Amino acid sequence: MKAKAIIVSLILFVLISPARSQDIQQLNLNGFVKDKATKEPLMYVTVSVGKYAYAITDKQGYFQAIVNQQTNSELVVKFSLVGKRPVERKITLLEGESELQLDDILMEDLDLYMEEVTVVAERDEANISNTAYKIDRTAVEQSRANSLSELLMQMPGQTVQNPLLQGAQTITFRSSNSNDQDALNNAFGIGIFLNGNPLNNNADMQGINPTQRGFFDSFKNTSTPGSESYTPGDSPGGGFDLRQLPVGNIDKVEIVQGVASAEYGDITEGAIIIETIAGKSPLSFTYRQGGGNSNYFVNKGFQLNQNNAVSVGLDYLNSNPDPNDRMKSYNRINGNLLWTTFIGQNKRIRNNFNLNYNTTLDDFKSDPDLKDNLKVRYQRKSFSASNQLNVNLPWQLFDGFRLSANFSTGESISETEEWINTGVRPIITYTEEGIHEGTYSSGTYMGYMKVHGKPVTAGTRLNFSKAFQTGSFSHNLNYGYQYNFSANFGEGRIFDPLKPLNNSSSPTSDRPYSFKDSQPSLHQHGLYLEDKIKGEIAGKDLSLSLGLRSDYQFGYESISPRINARYQLFDKVAITGAYGIQTKAPGLIHLYPGPSYEDIVLLNSYTGNLKESIYLAYTHVEDNDAEGLQPMSSRRHEIGFNYKSRGINLTATYFNNITDNGFYINSVAEIIEVPEYEITARPEGQSPIYQPTGNYIKRVVNNNTIDNSKYTKNRGVEVVGSVPKVESINTSFNFWATYYHTVDRGREEYATKLTSNAFVEAGYAYAIYPYQYKESGELKASLGINYHLAPLGLLASVRVESFIYKYTYSDRSSVRAYGFIDQDYNKVYLSEEEIDAEQYDILQQSESGIGYLRKPPVVYFNSHLNLSKNIGKHIRFTFFANNFLNIRPEGEQEDLYGNVTSFTLNQKPYFGLELSAKF
Repeated sequence: MKAKAIIVSLILFVLISPARSQDIQQLNLNGFVKDKATKEPLMYVTVSVGKYAYAITDKQGYFQAIVNQQTNSELVVKFSLVGKRPVERKITLLEGESELQLDDILMEDLDLYMEEVTVVAERDEANISNTAYKIDRTAVEQSRANSLSELLMQMPGQTVQNPLLQGAQTITFRSSNSNDQDALNNAFGIGIFLNGNPLNNNADMQGINPTQRGFFDSFKNTSTPGSESYTPGDSPGGGFDLRQLPVGNIDKVEIVQGVASAEYGDITEGAIIIETIAGKSPLSFTYRQGGGNSNYFVNKGFQLNQNNAVSVGLDYLNSNPDPNDRMKSYNRINGNLLWTTFIGQNKRIRNNFNLNYNTTLDDFKSDPDLKDNLKVRYQRKSFSASNQLNVNLPWQLFDGFRLSANFSTGESISETEEWINTGVRPIITYTEEGIHEGTYSSGTYMGYMKVHGKPVTAGTRLNFSKAFQTGSFSHNLNYGYQYNFSANFGEGRIFDPLKPLNNSSSPTSDRPYSFKDSQPSLHQHGLYLEDKIKGEIAGKDLSLSLGLRSDYQFGYESISPRINARYQLFDKVAITGAYGIQTKAPGLIHLYPGPSYEDIVLLNSYTGNLKESIYLAYTHVEDNDAEGLQPMSSRRHEIGFNYKSRGINLTATYFNNITDNGFYINSVAEIIEVPEYEITARPEGQSPIYQPTGNYIKRVVNNNTIDNSKYTKNRGVEVVGSVPKVESINTSFNFWATYYHTVDRGREEYATKLTSNAFVEAGYAYAIYPYQYKESGELKASLGINYHLAPLGLLASVRVESFIYKYTYSDRSSVRAYGFIDQDYNKVYLSEEEIDAEQYDILQQSESGIGYLRKPPVVYFNSHLNLSKNIGKHIRFTFFANNFLNIRPEGEQEDLYGNVTSFTLNQKPYFGLELSAKF
């Protein structure tokens, strides 16, 4: 609790310091908002001043806001109305000033007749983080995205792909490793916040037992003859499934890849902050068709009276990977409601009440002619409610505060059915440690398994803000408290242990596991203090954010400093820097994976007659409790510069991110002794008679535990830029280039069972290896070309991607055994001199993929087209195509050992149409 005490003391010290006792000055800010084209007044425009002051325009377009602020401080005034381009104005409150009327605010329609149209993610210079991007409503409407995962492809460092809706979709930031536990941890550490409330995978337990199987997954990949392999529809232990989030009602997205504000906790890799449409809006309808994907969205905002508005939306998505093949499908229905209320004559209180309903069905039916007759289904239903109360109430300790609360509940069902024909197998169903008599499976049956979850999350946040001056520096102090709760009350993993499936390394050792009986839950508390400072040093502008956060997560307390700085070194050049620590608590599937079992055979005699057969085994049980598991920790450093002149905007950033205490499933070989048994008689028609011999035999069990042994280091360079529109050709350009380098290693050993005769004859039962050292790097770039003819409402955009360099490297030492377990089950570790000795060459793993490997060994390109045309003011038609030039290089690659593999780069061309209407 020391960290909390430190933050509370700092808050009290800052707030009661005499330097904060300046008089609060009240300003009457007013003006008119009009349509830019017609100069007609605009009604129901939301005016926000700072964090907590609001106003709504009346029939004459007039607004009046009461602002309480320290003198000589800068305020940002924002004007927003759905269907109009947002407008911002900056004002400075001067001493003695009590009333200020702004010049007329002119707002233009949000369509292709605007003078400027944004189609990509832009640098968010208003964000605390130096490496933050924003995707505004204009870019959202041009994205032709079916879900948030596709929308985020506009980000620097992300690659445009054809819609991938047939398996769970997550995102990783600033990493070149996409196929490892590192990728799961990266995605799990990205926080998603919808209207200020967190969306995460903390309560998701929709998976097989990770400690039983040795990996986080949900069932297995599915495929049809001649088709692609489809990944599972759940993401246990990984990031939130972005397919669940449609984009039709998204107003703005902020993406933080660097050091986030201290306000955001339970993250390690960054944050995605989403705001949805609110207030009065026209009836909007969007229909999108591409390949086997159909997406429908409708939204309408109703102004009930001057102080109340309700926005409602409905989204439906149907996806088939092949329009001619209905074996695989994904369906999503999403409904949302946002009710905005202003209270009081001066609208000092603003309340947003948000309801969301989502249901998805991810279904796979195999061809009846297939031998395994596999069927897999992932179904999810969720309901969430949240409320955000903003109060503009100045006091000595704050200017205003925000109180938020959220609750969500749902039901998730993951089930698979598979025809099994493996022959008779011995089965143990007991869950207690010890010696048990088992039975035998029939060998031919229909196997079934279901994972049933009822995740519940809830939380509350209380945030305060205080502005003040110290000399020539202005401060915006923010502080607050947060609490989050996660639990899962589902029935758990349900199956008949006498009819095991084949999707595991030890299917006969699986046991059912009830979530509601184990009552998994997670409580998290957080305190934060952050000061945004602006002023001048040596006559140059300085922006500085100093934050400190304390989190109490599952019994572990951490303190996290976070700093972001920007200094205007020259008129056109600014330098930036950041440092921060961020932590992410384990989820319920990390904390409560359930017991794992290993059945050691003592007797196994099957005669063909079940009554005359005997299977005797010792069941070893690992409880896998969460004792010792800690939150992940991320240490992040950044330095960069920004050049701005005559419309040219260029930013370069170097980052170095270290994620320590990462979650990993570690396998440790343990030698145990079990009694030896022998059969003494075989009575006809009865089970054999057996007895212990009095001897004990050694056996090896693999204890899989979830620990904090993963270490990942990501570093790289990002260059992002844009140039102003070239008026002579009505074309603007934007570009980015990223290089990511990842080092991935662990701190534990792992053991592999050796089964071939050569190992047995040499006297080896298990080989012990160090954790493999992996390194990877990736260099890619993108050029955006946007031709915009405003008088015609026409926009043509081309994005050209270049994949320049990608490599992997694995150290040879990781394939050399540094120990073994012999046939007598004695564990032996080798000295450094013995590891490379010739006599142990037999224990060496394959060197395939070891060393440096450039894959693919060529530079290649891809290109994507988006063509949009406004037909009048109400209808927009869009044609889009991925890989529209059908660039699909083919070739062969030879590895270090002469093995040749063929490859085809880039996905197939993908074409689609979108029709959007507003009335």
